[in-house]
Amino acid sequence: WEFAHITSLYGSGTNRIFTQQSPFTAATLIDGFSITQGKADNGGGAYLRAGAIIQNCIIIGNEASENGGGVYLLGATMNACLVSNNIYSSKGGGVYADTGSLIKGCIISGNATVKGEVAVGDLLGGGIVYYTNSTARTAYIVSLDSSDEIAWSNAAAWITGYNSGTFTDWTLPTSTQLQQMYIVKALLDNVLNNTGGIALAENSYWTANDEGAKAKIVMFDTGYAGILDKTANNKVRAVREIVY
Repeated sequence: WEFAHITSLYGSGTNRIFTQQSPFTAATLIDGFSITQGKADNGGGAYLRAGAIIQNCIIIGNEASENGGGVYLLGATMNACLVSNNIYSSKGGGVYADTGSLIKGCIISGNATVKGEVAVGDLLGGGIVYYTNSTARTAYIVSLDSSDEIAWSNAAAWITGYNSGTFTDWTLPTSTQLQQMYIVKALLDNVLNNTGGIALAENSYWTANDEGAKAKIVMFDTGYAGILDKTANNKVRAVREIVY
């Protein structure tokens, strides 16, 4: 699923992305898409019937008010897909496979009920939750790994190469985000220590805040936010937003 150029299909949190009204008379292939932010009663991302084959797709962040948070299959086939972080109310957090459906070689993980809650300290999508918004059902996670101390100019390159949990939308955190991590640092370190991750060191981390010749930092011994020359060396953490 490590596409050079991902084609993402968005439902804007209001619509299902694929709806197959009736069985196909000839096999029809849906191949290599990222399907996200779909919402429907059954099959938040896709509702597929006989004759449909969906493969090599990333199905993430969709919602069903009934069954199949990511996909509802009714006689369809799903091959080699990643189905993660979708939500549902009744049955089939990631996939609901009805009569005659076939699933082969897929990874289905991290899906939850609409009634479920995400808490600070949870492990999701290759990181640890440090901030949640229960109204929007979104959360921010911080990477399990850290860079060595590097210059700010190299921070973006480290972030670009980071793909924990197979996700490539990691970014450099803002000053506010790092301060949110500092507040719950003890909890995050406890999770990191129990999962083989790298603890949040008590020194300075680069933020995404550009201050001309300088960049903003947050010091993890005090939580203080200041600025330093971009040539100075500090640690880097990656962050990303998830929908739960």
